[in-house]
Amino acid sequence: MKFYKQFFSIFRYSHLVICALGMLEKYKLIETITTEEGTVKVYENGLLESIINEGAFIDIEYIKDGKAKLEKLGLGKKFYVISNGTGFYRISKAARVFDASKEYAEHIAAVAVMTNHISTKYVLDLYLKLDKPASPTKAFISKRKALTWLLERMEAGN
Repeated sequence: MKFYKQFFSIFRYSHLVICALGMLEKYKLIETITTEEGTVKVYENGLLESIINEGAFIDIEYIKDGKAKLEKLGLGKKFYVISNGTGFYRISKAARVFDASKEYAEHIAAVAVMTNHISTKYVLDLYLKLDKPASPTKAFISKRKALTWLLERMEAGN
């Protein structure tokens, strides 16, 4: 029985990884929003990919405007967000606080924040402890792990 549980656990994880790696291509892209700060891609399954440009400054107006655009799509579901900074960018304190608020989280189920810089990941981990986002949020260096984490949350419905 113990072997079966271990095998099933490994099989399920492998399945999630394979699905996660093909997830962005698998689902229909329904909207692309491009701004000076970056690009947001919205998929029919509720996945939202946010790509933040190198050197971008994210302020509260950008966050609120993005939320309004997503609400206008009228999909009636919460989004599972993978946010990928293409390098170093800045985010205002007001934007960080609003981004972590319950008001903002009304349309967000979970957020996986991607970075390719270990130093940025440490800063993100610190912000997540200080700001305590209302939606489950986790920082990653591996896109595979980030997508797998989001897929697990989507499957569980949380």
